[in-house]
Amino acid sequence: MLRLNNYLFLIFTFIFITVSIAQDNVFNSYDLLRTKYVVETSISPDGSYIAYTLHVPRQLEDPPGNHYRYLYLYNLENGESAELLGDKVSVSSIGWMPDSKSITFRAKLNEDKFTQVYQLSLDSDKPLALTNSLSSVLQYGISSDGDQFAFVTTSLKSDEKKKLLDDGFDAEIYEEEYLDRNLYWIHLKSQMMAAPKQLTSGVSVFDFQWSPNGKQIAAFIADKNLVDYSYMFKKVYLIDPATGERTLHLDNPGKITQMKW
Repeated sequence: MLRLNNYLFLIFTFIFITVSIAQDNVFNSYDLLRTKYVVETSISPDGSYIAYTLHVPRQLEDPPGNHYRYLYLYNLENGESAELLGDKVSVSSIGWMPDSKSITFRAKLNEDKFTQVYQLSLDSDKPLALTNSLSSVLQYGISSDGDQFAFVTTSLKSDEKKKLLDDGFDAEIYEEEYLDRNLYWIHLKSQMMAAPKQLTSGVSVFDFQWSPNGKQIAAFIADKNLVDYSYMFKKVYLIDPATGERTLHLDNPGKITQMKW
């Protein structure tokens, strides 16, 4: 009987220790604030580096807002990673300049009120703003030679709408107060970089791609910036950035997604 009790004691002790260890390995709610993972990756044109963004959870003591995305650089030669931008920033839409010497991305930095496009040289820790838009940049693209830069941003609210908002009238009429998604163009290598040239108006650009020779932009364009139009009524247009001329290239009858030159 004594031997049986000893066996039972050992069995229950083993079960207790096993359960305790298992509980220590359980994923709990606090782990949500410690979990980090890679969101975006982009390989440099010369194949030497990988730029990537790391999802970093916002902590309980931080003010309300979205989680953070830090910018990192992985060196394929030595296998080392380095943080390029951190400290509670959110970086997205990462890319490379054609010479592989700098990374491009969208972010709100410093005192930015709206999301802008930045360029960060690999030998610098100070990003250079490529845009100074009065509304957030939604998409951007750089020509294959690195000389031309295009981006999409929404139209500005009318003065009447701004006054109503300032007076506290923020009611929204569903799908009747949309803002167009406009395409803009800049020549980065000109001696005196002028203000961005607006290439579209009265329509909405939902996606675009530079041609390999940098002479044209292919764009998905719809008449209105509405959900149904973004799915069902986009057409493919070719745009000459030098003149702003737009021609219909594909009059597709329904949905269309992704394009490639």
